This record gives sequence, structure tokens and C-alpha cells, in this order.
Amino acid sequence: MKHLTSVDLFSGAGGLTEGFHQAGYEVLASLDNWGPAADTHLRNFPSTEMFHADILEFEPSELPDVDVLVGSPPCTQFSYANKGGAGNLDLGMKLVLRFLRFVHDLKPRYWAMENVPRLLQTLPPKVHLRRLGLKEDGFLEIPVRKILNSADYGAPQKRLRLFSGHFPIPSPTHYGPGALDTFEGGLPWMTAQDVLSILPDPLRRPNSGTEVTDPNYGFKIPVDELSDHFMDTVLTQEEVQINRKSKMDHSWYGRMAFPDHTNRPARTVMATQTGVSRETLVLEWQKNGKKVYRRPTIREAATFQTFPVTFQFWGKSAETRYKQVGNAVPPVLAAAVARAIATKAGASVPDTPLVSRRNPDLPHPVVVARRRDGFNARRFPVNRKFRDHLPGSRYRGVRVDIDNSTLDPIRAGDKKRPSGRSHFKTWTARLYIGSGKHLSSIVPTFEQTVNQMASCMVTADQRKRAERFAMDLEKNIAPILPDATTLQAAWAGKIVRRDLGPQDMLWKLAELVDWYFPPEKFEREVGPIAPAFPKTGRDEMPIRTAVFLLAARFATEVVNKRAPGSTLGRRGLEEFSLQSGHIIEEVHPPSELPRAGFMVTDAMQASAGSKGRRRPVALDLA
Repeated sequence: MKHLTSVDLFSGAGGLTEGFHQAGYEVLASLDNWGPAADTHLRNFPSTEMFHADILEFEPSELPDVDVLVGSPPCTQFSYANKGGAGNLDLGMKLVLRFLRFVHDLKPRYWAMENVPRLLQTLPPKVHLRRLGLKEDGFLEIPVRKILNSADYGAPQKRLRLFSGHFPIPSPTHYGPGALDTFEGGLPWMTAQDVLSILPDPLRRPNSGTEVTDPNYGFKIPVDELSDHFMDTVLTQEEVQINRKSKMDHSWYGRMAFPDHTNRPARTVMATQTGVSRETLVLEWQKNGKKVYRRPTIREAATFQTFPVTFQFWGKSAETRYKQVGNAVPPVLAAAVARAIATKAGASVPDTPLVSRRNPDLPHPVVVARRRDGFNARRFPVNRKFRDHLPGSRYRGVRVDIDNSTLDPIRAGDKKRPSGRSHFKTWTARLYIGSGKHLSSIVPTFEQTVNQMASCMVTADQRKRAERFAMDLEKNIAPILPDATTLQAAWAGKIVRRDLGPQDMLWKLAELVDWYFPPEKFEREVGPIAPAFPKTGRDEMPIRTAVFLLAARFATEVVNKRAPGSTLGRRGLEEFSLQSGHIIEEVHPPSELPRAGFMVTDAMQASAGSKGRRRPVALDLA
């Protein structure tokens, strides 16, 4: 029986090519415009003609006739991970339509196009030929549009992808927990732990001469030939803090697990695997007897994708290789489609996947970029923007944010800053109400936040907690807060400090709120809106929101009123000015800030109808 031929468009590193090769196909040619991916493809498939070209400037006539045409137009514009689903759909469709033009011109017996499920909302069951750039009437039919799950075909990863075209839908080989029915010969889903328990610990390299088993295909290779695996991907304390919050308490996206569950297929492997990215897979691990969190290695991510351990990824950086892995089609899913086509076409299908068991052409080792606590190895602009909510403050359509969008920097040599502006960036506490198109925000004064918290405290226990909370802010939080300039310098990565960044400040405030007003007791408690508080469109405010708002407003008052660079010291301030190109002029004496403890006590007494209020006392923050 003859072997079928195929061509792979938008081939990337070669997930589709690898899958079709495993199913016995001769992949005649591939095309991609990204250099590192094209290099990876060429090195792994030297017998396949690799066209490193822009498909918009490449003609179908340059490709050979084939039985099957496959491709994976870039899915970024259709992905919900891109700007919350607000990607450029017209640009995405331009590449999809270009693939369909190749289908029309090459007229393969079968064809399949892979993309994210969201394309199903945009891709019709037939496309007019004029949309393909043809000057004729008629339609290109797309008889199959089916979302497939890679876990159903043996991948240790749950990855939903839309396959469109003219091809038979492959039957699943695996089933998940809770499946309504199983099938003869079917196997349970593979899990992430199936991979992690077989590959060696990446933090402890075994002795030379040891063999490594491929978790997906079962063959063995010498440990010295296992590339992109023995690397330190442990997250720093700051990365853990940011990553956990982005997953479990994001300002507008839903909740995700932290760390990732390993007793099920891995979550979709994405192209971005940085320490702070929400999409990054995070594994709980042991290092020297201590619990740590780490990213998967490049090899682990590739194995979740079902690339053989002999498949080598090329690129100058770890980020480039991670991107190739995350952009790829899982080979076992591609192979399932390929086998279904070959079976229907009456072509030969190998009993087991045809996998290369040796590949001595190993890429050079790469190091994973890590973000040191309180310091960005990758320096950011000095005016780097920040906005995030206090952990735990998002509840019932409200949240409390801190941002640095109030003032723009004034560069050295510009006119003198107006009177009273001692920092080139100041920090602001905002209360956000609503969501989407109905989202609004207010910036209350410190006095308004004090009165609002007092208005919410209706019981003696609540008032007592509020007074102690305010005194704790004043006595224990204020002394450790940096000035606004130092806080900005830490966020921009201009200083090496472990305790002065804005994320650390948010967590300290949130921990204090949770200590005095634990969510299990106060999350559902609400109080009336104070008469002098800015309009929110609501009659009530959650007690914890009022407390979060006071904490945030107090913290921003402190950092803004402190003398610029006073936390850094004169030498640190001069170094920061030299690096950033900004001259910061100290203001003496620093502005005074009302004392939170006394103000809250007075506000509580006034709210409860007490007489004889004490006069607020100012706190010198020099």
C-alpha cells in the first residue's frame, strides 16, 4: 500500500509534521516565516523541503502536488489570552483565508486546518471565492469544523483545538474521569504526573550513563542526550507572589489553580512561560528538602505537548524555545488526524508511531531568565506603569486598586516642577465599581475613607477592630513603607531591594486587613455609604472594601508625603537619578499626614454619636 504525501503550512517547529511523519506520511515541504522555528523544523526534518518565507508573498504553484494539505495559521488574534479576546480578527482571518487559497489552488484530496476554538465563531461552513482573492463566483466548502481535545488522543495535556477542512474525524483513544461511557480498548487520560514521575528531577542531574524513558513513546535514551531539561526554573519569592495573585485573585479574569494540578492532564501549554505570566504552568516541587514552585522545563513542556524526547528545539534563548513549544500542534493529535485520513484513503498505517529514537545533534544549553526578588534583571522604563488591586479586595463588583498613573516624569533639563511636586510619579488608591463598559472609579480623600470605614462599623466589636487596625497601620506599616520615588525605582528595576516593591506593599496591606477583618467572618458584612463619600451608585459598601480602601489610601499618603529618595538615602537617590535621567529634588520639611489611629477613633466616636472629638495630630514622616 502506498504512503500518502503532505505539505505543512505555518509549520512552526513541526508539530503537525511530526504527527504526520509518525503516521507514515512523506512530508514533502513545509513553510514558516519565523526564523528559529524554521531552523528547528529543518534540523529535525532534513528530508522535508523548508520554505522560510511569508505566505502572503508565496505562491501555491511553488509547492508540489500532495494528498493532504495541513496548516496552523497563527491563532494569536483569535485567542482569549490575547487582550482578553480583543485581538485583531481581521488580521487573523487574513492568514486563514490565505491558507484556504492554497487549498483551492492545490486541490489536495484531504486538508485540515488547526486553530483555537474561537475561530468557530468567525469561520463559516463555506467561504466565497472572492474572499480568497479570486475573480470568480462560487464557494470553498468547509465540511468539517470540529473541536478536538488532545487529551482524548493520548496527550498528557488538555488542549482544545478547532480542526476545520475535509477529513474524517478521528475516534478518541482515551477518556477522562466522569465520562458517561467508555469504549473498548480505551485508556484513561494521561496526567501531568505521568510525565513528571518519569523524567528525571531537573534540579538534580543523574550520573552519566543513566537512561531516560520517553513518557509518551516508551523508548530510552542516554541522559546525556536529554536536552532542555536540567535547568533551574524555580520561581523567586516575588514571582510566586505575582503569579499566585494573577491566577487566584486577578482584577478581571476568573480564578485559576496555584500551583497547577498534576493528577490530571496539564493545562494548555502556552507560548509564554515567564515567572510572572498568568498563563505559565506552575509546579509544586522539592529542592533541598524545602517546598518550592517552579515552571516546567522546556523538555517537560514539550513532553506535555507529546514531542519525543529526541526532538530538538533551536533558538538562542529559553523564551524562544518555550514559544516554539507552546505554538505547536501536539504531535499525537496530528497523528490521530493523519491516521484517520490514511485509513479512509486506503493507505498504509504503521502499527506504532514512527519516532526517531536518536538525535545526537543537540542544541546548546540555555538559561531561563529569572526575576530576582525586588529587582528586574530586565530593566524597565523608569516611568513603568503599575496598577493592581489589593489581594482579596475584589468582591461583589468592587475592588481597591493602587496605581502610579497620577503624574508623568519630568526629565533632567526640563523646566522646574511645579511647587509641591516632589516626586516624578505619585501613587493613588482607587475604588473600582462595576465591570466591563459599566466600570467606573473614584479617588476619595483620606478623610473620606476614614469616615466611610467608620460608617460601616455598626457594632462595638467592629469599631474596636477598626481602631486597632488603624493604629497598626500607623505604628507598624507606615515605618516600613518607602517613599514614592523609591517605590517607582523598585518597580522599574533600578534598585536591588527585597522589600520595597509595590506588590510587596499590596500584600502587606492585605495581610493586615485579613488579620483584623478575616473574610470568613466579614466578607458578607456591609455598611451604609457615608454622606460625604463620593457617589458610587450604591447604598451600601462591604465592610472589608471600606477597610481595604482605608489601607490603600493611607499607604499612598505615606509614600507620597515622604521626602523623595529618603528610603534610598542620598547616594542611592543620586544613583537612581543618574540611571534614570531624572533629577529628584528633595523637599524639606516633608508634608504632614494626619494620624490614622486618632482620626479613626474620632470618626468612630462621631459615628456612634459621642461628644467631644479630639483634634487630629500630625505625624512627621521625615
